[in-house]
Amino acid sequence: IDVTSKKRLDKQASDLYNDKQRLVLSATFNAQEKERFRISNALHDSVCQILYGIRLNLQGIQISSDKKKELNNASMLLDEAIRETREISYELTPSVLRDFGFIAGIKEMAQRMSSREMKIYSQVDKAADDLDKEVQLYVFRIIQELINNCLKHTKASEAQIKVTTDDEQYVSLYVSDNGGGFKLPVEQAFSEGSGLRAIKNRIYLLGGSMELETSEKGTIVQINFKSDQAPIFKDNG
Repeated sequence: IDVTSKKRLDKQASDLYNDKQRLVLSATFNAQEKERFRISNALHDSVCQILYGIRLNLQGIQISSDKKKELNNASMLLDEAIRETREISYELTPSVLRDFGFIAGIKEMAQRMSSREMKIYSQVDKAADDLDKEVQLYVFRIIQELINNCLKHTKASEAQIKVTTDDEQYVSLYVSDNGGGFKLPVEQAFSEGSGLRAIKNRIYLLGGSMELETSEKGTIVQINFKSDQAPIFKDNG
């Protein structure tokens, strides 16, 4: 290959890399804006409305003949405001990861997101607690989004979370359910759903790969990456 051809190929490779980086950054910024909008709506529609109700109850005490009832109403609304605030705080930064570790965080997520309609089970290797904290957060968010997808778009009665590691720093993540599978072709679902796009971006930043099987019997997602070679470390280093 001559020098001119090599320069042209190098430029094409560089342009392709830059285009890919721009797409990732654009998707990241769009996801951030959508998340801010969602949080703003959550605060306005839940916490702010509850606090307004508390104010009305407290004002009513001045003219009410049943002050105990008004105080009880205000107390119940305060409890609700605390629950809503904790939920929003958990969505922003799951403190359980920082305070109790990755395994406890995944277990708590499974319990929190389980319901009478769908039970969620988790199995995580002990070594996962030793993964880099940033990697743990990326994996946590991927699992969270995959489970959210199960809750929103399938009629599954059961979902499984499994995280395995080995001595060579390979990490495998499995999320499966017994729902009816994807209603759209996989590529279309990932291009149209902001949550699924966020998963792809996080996998890219982990330097990982994803395999997905979906049918009427359910969906299995497998994600693999090498924890000590994630591009996020190269960017930070």
